Amino acid sequence: VFTFYHEPSESLPAGRLVEYVGADIKLSDGPLPFKSLPVYRIAPAPWHGTPFGYTVAFDLLGITVNLDALNSIITTGQMNYGLQNILLPRGAEYNVFSLAQGLNGIEYDPKIGPPSPLNLLQTPKEVFENIRRLEVKMETLSGVNSVARGNVEKDLSGAALALIASQAVQFNNGLQQSYNFLLEDVGTGVIEVLQEYATT
Repeated sequence: VFTFYHEPSESLPAGRLVEYVGADIKLSDGPLPFKSLPVYRIAPAPWHGTPFGYTVAFDLLGITVNLDALNSIITTGQMNYGLQNILLPRGAEYNVFSLAQGLNGIEYDPKIGPPSPLNLLQTPKEVFENIRRLEVKMETLSGVNSVARGNVEKDLSGAALALIASQAVQFNNGLQQSYNFLLEDVGTGVIEVLQEYATT
């Protein structure tokens, strides 16, 4: 069921409210029974040229795709190569025997050499450095710093922590302001409906 609202205008002095379930099936059609549209919006910022709101989270989408790929690289390597592989010289005969408390001893021919581990688990340090760089970038773009997240990394005074936390609040005040306007609009709308239709 769709509901169409139109504000009062020169062509529709009484406004319009239409309820319908399809292009040819109207359930009701009449003047707008409210002083204002009963549709209330909350958005951190306007997306100019569209009816949609804009959020800083849109700016983080590309970075999160990159972060997902880097974390996938690390996880894939650990899942596939986390179990240790052993390199054994061809033709070598090894004798494995148990020691106390479940330890194993390996006898080998010193001429051929001992078995050695095959380590495929190493992840380039640049991957971890890039993850940290992207996290800092996201923190800067979103305004949600480590103090606001509860991950204080440095020894700071209470005054410094309060300042940093207040910066995060100030950065995101567009959404808070929109929320306050939403509460005001809904409250005013309820009062207007009561003024129009209350019987006592």
